[in-house]
Amino acid sequence: MQKLLIALLCVTTMAMSCRSLTSTTYIDPRQSFVLGQGQHGAYTVDLKNQSRHEITIKQIGLDGAVLNSTVVDSRQSLSVAVAKNTTLKIVNASDKKAEVALKLIGDTNLSMGYDGN
Repeated sequence: MQKLLIALLCVTTMAMSCRSLTSTTYIDPRQSFVLGQGQHGAYTVDLKNQSRHEITIKQIGLDGAVLNSTVVDSRQSLSVAVAKNTTLKIVNASDKKAEVALKLIGDTNLSMGYDGN
């Protein structure tokens, strides 16, 4: 847990100092990784599902409504344009840990964290 907090601190510090961010993110079983809750600018996420199972990408508006949901198969790559003030939630519904390669471009001064499904 301490390593996770240190990693998140490093990612957040890097995000505050640049307009792009590259990371490999691990998501525990039945958990989600959440980018950009609250108010922020637009950004693009290039991602690759490096897991052996599918993940789901959800774009969520400020009111909590799911605006878009996309299933990303194992080893599939995807580019997602995320609008201003929209949350991106990477959902791992599997029993196994997920591994996702991420590259964020644009407003990288985002909140980042983990959440239950």
